[in-house]
This record gives sequence, C-alpha cells and structure tokens, in this order.
Amino acid sequence: MNSFAQKQSFDVVSFTAPKDWQQQQNEGGMQLSVTDKKTGGYAIAVITKATNTVAAANENFNNNWTRLVKSSVQVNEEPAMQQPTQENGWDVISGNANYTEGSKKGMATLLTATGGNQTVSVILMTNTQQFQNELLALLNSLELSKIASTSGNIKIPSTASSTIGASIVGLWTDYILETTGYYINNMPQYTSGYLRKEYAFNANGTYVFRNKQWLTKAPDITFLYETGTYTINGNQLTITPENGKGGFWGKKSSTKDWGPLIKLSDYKLEKTVYTVEMINDPTYGNSLVIKPTKPTQRDGGKFNAPNDPIEFHYKLRTMESLIDNPPGFKTGGEDIKSINAPVSTQANPNASQLTGIWGQYQSESNTAGYDWREYYFSNDGTYQFLQKNISYLYQNEIVFTYEKGTFKLNGNQLTISPQIGTVESWSKAGSDKAGKLLKTEKRTLENVTYTTDFHYFPGIKETNLVLQYNRQTVRDGAWSTNNSFKNSWLYKRPFNPDKPSIELPAGSKIPFENISFTAPAKTTINNNTPAAAISSPLTGKIWEARSYEKYGAAYGSTSGAYTGGFWYYQYKFNEDGTYIFVYNAASALATNPVNILQYETGTYTVNSNQLTLTPQKGSDEEWSVGKTNNGMSANHIQEVLEKRMQRLKTITRKLEKITYPFTIEYWQGNNANALCLKHTQSTVREGSPGQNNQTCFFETAVAKAGNYNSVFK
Repeated sequence: MNSFAQKQSFDVVSFTAPKDWQQQQNEGGMQLSVTDKKTGGYAIAVITKATNTVAAANENFNNNWTRLVKSSVQVNEEPAMQQPTQENGWDVISGNANYTEGSKKGMATLLTATGGNQTVSVILMTNTQQFQNELLALLNSLELSKIASTSGNIKIPSTASSTIGASIVGLWTDYILETTGYYINNMPQYTSGYLRKEYAFNANGTYVFRNKQWLTKAPDITFLYETGTYTINGNQLTITPENGKGGFWGKKSSTKDWGPLIKLSDYKLEKTVYTVEMINDPTYGNSLVIKPTKPTQRDGGKFNAPNDPIEFHYKLRTMESLIDNPPGFKTGGEDIKSINAPVSTQANPNASQLTGIWGQYQSESNTAGYDWREYYFSNDGTYQFLQKNISYLYQNEIVFTYEKGTFKLNGNQLTISPQIGTVESWSKAGSDKAGKLLKTEKRTLENVTYTTDFHYFPGIKETNLVLQYNRQTVRDGAWSTNNSFKNSWLYKRPFNPDKPSIELPAGSKIPFENISFTAPAKTTINNNTPAAAISSPLTGKIWEARSYEKYGAAYGSTSGAYTGGFWYYQYKFNEDGTYIFVYNAASALATNPVNILQYETGTYTVNSNQLTLTPQKGSDEEWSVGKTNNGMSANHIQEVLEKRMQRLKTITRKLEKITYPFTIEYWQGNNANALCLKHTQSTVREGSPGQNNQTCFFETAVAKAGNYNSVFK
C-alpha cells in the first residue's frame, strides 16, 4: 500500500476517496461505491475496522477471503496471490480472482494487513472496466498507520510453565462488535454497539475484571466488575474474587457517554480454577486461553463446538483499555499503576545502578537540529544536569541549560532537589557550533519525585532508566513515546558511558564539574565483542531492506502483480569498525534487463544516536543476465535476474561521508529490529528519504541474508 496526498482516515487506514463515490460508515467498516444505472456496472471498496487477531498473516487472508469475498459472490478459482509486502510494521498480503454474479463477471481483490495483534482488510469488487482508473487510484492511496514499537512488551514463554506467573501480568481483552443481522452486498453490517470484557492482572497478585455492554438492542448499558487475587501453579490459574458488583445505566446519544444509574445488582463471586494456555506469537501478538470446567459468571457460557472443552480467548493489549468506569464508580483497582508495564528485572533499583551518566538524545524532524539532555549522578548524592538544544525550526540560538543539586533514592522513588540553575543562549556559528554568548538567565527549579525503573529492552539490547511522573517537567521535557510506560521519560547510557556527550562552548559561565562519572560495569548478553571493538546495537549484524517490482496501472488486469524485479540493500557493520554496503537491483520490465551492483567499504563510528559512515572505496557495475520470457513465473524471472553472468560496465562510485541520526527499534509486524537512518536529502546509498524522512533496514540472519562475499574478495 502506498501513500497518496489529501487523505481521509478510517481507523488505521487512510485513503483518498474517488470523486463522486458514495460513502457509508459504521462501527465495523467503511464502504465506498459507485454505480452506472444505465449499464449496471459498479465498483465497491470496503475498508474494515481493525480487529484483534492471534493468527498469522496468511491465515488471516485465507479466513477473510472466505468470509468477505466468497460469501459475497461466486468465486470458482483460487485467488492469484501477489508478493507479500511490509508497511509501517504490517504484513500485507493480497490476491484477486474473477467472480460471477448472475450473467455478469467481475474481479474481486482482497488486501489483508496483519500486525500489532490486529488485522484489517480492504475489499475491492467491480464488474466493469469503467471504474478501473478510480479503483487503481484508491488502491494506490491506501496507507496504514505505523504500529508502535513493542520492544518493551511482556514476553510470554512458548509453553505453559511456572513462568506463566510473570508473563500473565498485563491487560487481556475480548472485544466484540455488535452486528445488525443484515448484509449489504453480502457484507455484515455493524452497529455502534459493542461487548467488551477484560482481565487486568497486576504484578502484585491482584486482578481487576470488567465487562461493559453497550448494545443498540438493549435499553441500558450493562457494567460488571470484580476484584480479587490470583495465583499460578504450573498451568493452573486460580481466580479468587473478593469484591464485585453489577449494574445498569441509562444511555445518551453517544456510545462513549453514560446516562444516570438505573439500578445496581448483586454479582455472584466464583472462585475458579482454570487450565491456562499461553499462545506466544511474537509477530502477531500473544493470547491467553483459559479453560474452566463449567461456564462462569465472569466469562460467560459455552460458545465453541459442542464436543470441545469450554474455553475463553483473551488478547494481550498494549494500549489503554477501551472500557471506562461509570461516573464516580470505583472498582478498587484504579490506583494500581502501569498495568501493562513489564515487570522490572530489578524490584528495588539502587544507587549503584543510578550512578553515572543517563541521557536522552532526540533529533529534530527534517533538520540537523537536536535536543540532548544528560543527568550526571555522583556517588555522594549530588547530581548535575545539562541540556543542549539546537533547532532550525523554532529558534535562532543554541541553548545550554544547567542544573545542580541533590538526589535521594528510596526504593523505586527518586527525588531530585535542584539548588542552582542557569540558561545560556548562544549564536550559531555553523553546523552545531556555538558562536557568541547572547544572554544568561536563571533556571526554573523543580523539586520532583519520580517513580523509577531500570528496564532491559531486548529489541535494542539496552537497559534504560525509566522516570515516571504525573506531569511533564521543564527538566525532562515531553514524555517519551513508549506504550509500556505511561507518563515517562527513557534515559540510556551514552556511547561512552564515562564521558559527557554535551560539550560546553569556550567562554561559558556554566559551572559544570567534569569529574569522573564512572558507571557500573555494563552487563552484556551473549556478547563476545573484544574490549577494543565498537559496542553498539547495530554492530556485528546484517541489516537489509528489500522491495519487489510490480506491474503498473498500464498493464490492466495484471496491475499490482509481481514482475520478478527487485531492489536489495544491505549493510554489514563489523566489530572492528569497518562496514560494507551493497545495492543490487534488476527490472523485469526493462527491454534488455541488467543486474545493477553497487558496493562500497569503509569505516564507521557511533556517538550516541549519531552514525558516521566514511567510505574508502567502492564501485558501480552493470552485469548481464539470462533471457526471460512471458511464460516464466515471477519467481523464475527473479532467479534469472539475480544471477550475474558477465560484467558489462564499471563506473567510478561517488563516496559520501555522512552522519546520520539513527534509531533501532523492534517492529512487531516484521518480527525484527529495524535500523532507521534519518536523512532529509537523497544519498548515493539510500536514495530518496522514505516516510518520516528516514530509510529503514531490518536485522537479518546470516542464513537469510544476501551473500555478497565474492564481491569483496
């Protein structure tokens, strides 16, 4: 799915609607359609709302093909599948097939995207070529919202064991949309109603269960809750309720608003022992299956096949709950903070962990600006804080901020008490260098007590200092964007953990004491890197990006199908500070296809979130390939184009030394870490910047990566 200008959005999909098409929207989806009353020709596009899923991408496509396409029209053939693609953390699978509807024939296309524990589909149907251009424009305008990084999610073991006790912590939901019972073009029509139930299992052994039902066919809103304790013994989950209540509330015009309380009802408290199964799917999300011996008041009746055991499925939700309490209503579980926060590997953070430098290193979008903030915690209970801010969008000065004071760590409560502070504004002298001191101001001092955590993120193999507070502070700025820790800032060790990353300009009056900030020895996992080698999450790994050529709109019914052409990019960062880069491409649509091979080697350095590549040598080459013909499959053509036969041309390669701000984050839809290099201008290596002015590459195992060893021999 590709981006397109001037979009409107429905749920997680944005699109550009064709002119003069009709639109119908409800809770379950959006339908766009056009009809020629004279000819009977029509075109329909349906965008479904994202729903929870534990299935793989292929399974979701197959299920939706049966449910959304075959149930609507007569399809006598299997869909012709297109090459799977990825977008913003989603796996996108598409296919199309001819259908018959009475005496007319048509084409049905289904695109199903899976990622982040959700799936969404787009269905296109038409019985005429009349609206082909509009459908193609709509198809090309589709764009999926980016799935948030989930590197901090709760990790669930692949088999049920005594470790379930820790991994069950979190919010587990079963959300269902109400349907009208009617179909339009054989598509189920949804109302604005819903049925939602959820368990919130807390790390302290308590739980909250809630059930909210807002149904268009019911006069009232139903709300149930229950609190108590739970224990895990092997694969046995025991729920012991202590309090519970149910009630009915009136409705208002919106499904989000509560009317007046009508009455409260008694709620039966049932101690229940469930057999528990954890389904671990790191790509498409985790689910919790609980199996009682009989129906329960909490979970409901038996909904599966008659001969199957009673079981209920709940999905792990990393976002906030969609269930809200009635006004003024308390379940007793509201004061438990960060239900979805992973259990800290350190229950009682201590001063030795805190000692040293912790920093935030943010880059300004679309510019070379940045905002760096560092805490310097000393063993004597004092701290210093430095911030350097250089913006090319909002201010003409470079601003340095300093603070000094004391800190106290009591359990997981960190109290920062500043004593002095100052702010200096400097003119810009090119790049990020300061020119002349323009003014000095007093610093606003804030005494804040944070809730702290030292959390290890396996996706980036890095421990962060997590500071949580109920409002944003002058010192820390805007909250970090991490779904695992609400209202928080994430600080990490700098590239050189004993040396400040922020340098004050000559002539600064800031009284920063550049003393030894020795951090505790860094704990590494499976890290055999020599002491003198570069230590970075990107080091010792292969990072690849792959795209595949498709037929354009001019090719009619084959539009969108895979041609066999490809574009491959590969970085390999060695532990000795050297790197290799390869770009390999071939087009199946070219009159005389050739294999393009571009490569370079050089050195690299990493300073915090800045990656500098210094190429030393390289080459741009064209190679001949074998013959292809229309009778070959796309996969066969790809094999022919990948095999280089004879070098035809060698061109001197332009070598660019570039410093990229970069991030490494786990993309759940791709089930891989993504290395994203930020650049606003085209580069020889990456080409034009992609979405969000960055180019992203995925960590790839050696066995699956392209083998270019012969190129560098």
